This record gives sequence, C-alpha cells and structure tokens, in this order.
Amino acid sequence: MTVRYAILGVLGLAAIVALVIGLAWAGLGMRWWFAAPAGKVAAQEQIQSAPSRIGAYNHFFDLCAAVQGKEASLDAMAVELVAATDPDDASRIRTNIAGVTAARSRTILQYNADARKDYTIGQFRDSGLPYQLVEREHVKGGRTSCGI
Repeated sequence: MTVRYAILGVLGLAAIVALVIGLAWAGLGMRWWFAAPAGKVAAQEQIQSAPSRIGAYNHFFDLCAAVQGKEASLDAMAVELVAATDPDDASRIRTNIAGVTAARSRTILQYNADARKDYTIGQFRDSGLPYQLVEREHVKGGRTSCGI
C-alpha cells in the first residue's frame, strides 16, 4: 500500500510541476500575443502626453528660429568680410561662413526630417510654420519664414 501512495505522490508532484510549467508558458504566450497591441497603446500614450506634445510643438519653432539666427550670423559675417583688410582675417571669416552655412543646412535638414515624422513629433508642428524649409544658398538679408 505504501508503494501505491508513493507512486501517487510522485505522479501528483509531477502533475503540479507540469501545471506550473504550463501556466508559465501560457503566461509567456499571452504576453507575446498581446505585446503588439499593448505596445501601440503605450506608444500612443507617450506620444500624446502633455510633455511630449509641448516639447514637440516648441521643437519646430526652436529649429526655425535657429535657422534664422544662423542667417543673421551669416549676414554679420558678410559685412565683416567686406570690412576685413587683413588677408588672414578674411580667410578666418570665410572659414566661419562655411561653418555657419553647414550648421544652417544641418538645422534645415533636421527640421524637414522631423516634420515628416507624422506618427510622432511631426503631428505637433504648428500649422503656421512651413511644412518643409527650403534649403538654398542664403541671400544676404533674407530670412527663413517661421510663420504667417
């Protein structure tokens, strides 16, 4: 009789272990099954949160203003270049102009890339701002438009 109870005990223990393992696998399976919908909800909550919306909205104004600031710097350097009498100063100013021109281009490219991100940051660009900034050579006195 004791052998019979021992066998039943081992079988019962094996059944409990199998049940625990089965439940663990079922839990993992459910997590896998619901991962995509849960991820979409979490992403939407993060994108639509107040800090995200406000930061994204301001981001485009900041980038556009940065382009305008670089254009103002280019204008000031153009005046300085005309007034430069020393060839070394003129060379330094031309180097600075090249650097600011490159920085302006990078900022325009960043604005345009972020504006195309319709699912995330792009949806919060103010309607008064241009959808894309035109990357062209800066003309002295010309400014990128940052609104109506």
